This record gives sequence, C-alpha cells and structure tokens, in this order.
Amino acid sequence: YQNVEIDEASKLCKNKIAAGKNLPQWHEMYARTLNLQRDGNARATAEIRKALEAAPKDENIIATAGYILAGSSPNAAGAVVPKIQDAIKSHPRNGRLHGALAGCFDVMQNPHAEQEMITAIKLDPLDYDVNFQAVDHYSKLQKLDEVNNAYDRLIKGSPKSAYAWTERGVYRRDNYKFEQSSQDLQKAVELNPKYD
Repeated sequence: YQNVEIDEASKLCKNKIAAGKNLPQWHEMYARTLNLQRDGNARATAEIRKALEAAPKDENIIATAGYILAGSSPNAAGAVVPKIQDAIKSHPRNGRLHGALAGCFDVMQNPHAEQEMITAIKLDPLDYDVNFQAVDHYSKLQKLDEVNNAYDRLIKGSPKSAYAWTERGVYRRDNYKFEQSSQDLQKAVELNPKYD
C-alpha cells in the first residue's frame, strides 16, 4: 500500500481474509489500504473495527485504529482513546501508540496532543505512521520547520514508498519549492511508474 498499488493490496488482503488465517492482521492491512482511497474512510473504519474485535489487545492494531479513527470523527477518536491509553500502559515505548493518541487528541482539540507527538517522534523517529501524523499535527500548528523535518524522517524511514515521495513532492509544490518537488515526484514515478 505504500507504493500505491491499492488494487493489488486490496486483492491480496481480501484473499488472505477469505483464507481465514491471521484475520486481525489482514483486516488491519485492508483497513490501511482502504484508508488511502478517496472516500475510503468509512470502509476502513469498519475493517479496523473487525481487527480490534478479533485482537483487542494487539498494540499495533490499536495504534492503527487510532490513526484511522482520528480521521473519522471526534466521537470515533474519543471512543478509541481509552484503548490506546491502556495499550500505552502495557507498551510505553511503542511510538506508534503515542502518535495515534496524538492524532486522536488533535481531533478532540486536547492540548496533550503536542506532548504525545513529541514522545512518538522520540520513540520511533522513522516510523511511517508517526511521521505522517507529525506532518498533520505540525501543519495544523503552522510549524513549517517541524513539517519539513517530519517529511525528511518519513523519506529516510520509508525510502521505497511512492506514496511518501508523492506527499512530500505535493507539499513542496504547494510551498513553491518546485525543483525539490519535481525531484520527489520523479522518485515516486521511478518507484511506481503506474501511479497516476
């Protein structure tokens, strides 16, 4: 899904779900894939809820649920916060959990979002989800240096992700850094020549 082969990723997930093995993880991956599609958040929410139901204590599924539900609504984000907080008690060094909590807090306009974001970056500075959350968080605060740092960490941690290169390229284009934008977008095309 990081290379935006969404149809292929969806097909793989559906086949694995139909096979019936490792269902929580495949529902999680399917939710992540759906979340990349336009208007895919409602279906992603349904899939991540299936994953949570099947593996209510899995720290990575809980983190993914936080990221997806934070994009859904303040109520959905608020509903998953206690699960994330419980998971953090059991796994305090999981930066993805802190990043997910920051995302939920952002949507809920909770001032603790900043500290959770700082903790997430400290614990998992190259994590894909943590850095996309950092981009979102610092964009809202208009802290452009932090947004740039998050994109740089994202690329360093996921250098083969066409989606990451494209997102940074579009961000740079929107900020009139056309030469850098062009280089990022060219890299995305090299990674996935079919990505429209």
